[in-house]
Amino acid sequence: MKFFFRILGTWLLGLALVLFVRDIVLSFVSLSIISPSLSQTWNDLHAPSWLALSDYLTSSLTQFGAKKIIIFIFNLPAWLIPTILGILLLIIGRNKNTKLAI
Repeated sequence: MKFFFRILGTWLLGLALVLFVRDIVLSFVSLSIISPSLSQTWNDLHAPSWLALSDYLTSSLTQFGAKKIIIFIFNLPAWLIPTILGILLLIIGRNKNTKLAI
């Protein structure tokens, strides 16, 4: 199971790097700093799935009061979410003999 967490964490960090490079290229092209949110990036990649997820989240999470948290998460830069998840999975999947270098 730890091996799976390490592989998934590495893939998520790779995805974060690709999204970060995409933001840098967009910033160079527009001559200003651009960092699209996760919702905007998801909408650009596949709009029907983003609409389905947003409809589901707004209908199911309003009763729990977690709507503001979800909106905050989806308004973060697109590269930040996979970075955080990837680092957490790498920490969870590490061996007990290895020391954290953080």
